[in-house]
Amino acid sequence: MIATRDNLTPDDYFAWEATQLEKHEYIDGKVYAMSGGSVNHGRIAKSLN
Repeated sequence: MIATRDNLTPDDYFAWEATQLEKHEYIDGKVYAMSGGSVNHGRIAKSLN
């Protein structure tokens, strides 16, 4: 995984993430792009609700 941004505070990350089209993960001050979900992933997530 390659970090797309680093050294962000949690508040900076949430403000930045709100403006993005893709989803990202925030881990120890670094931001990583998340891959897209699959149809099966959606089905599993839906069944857990």
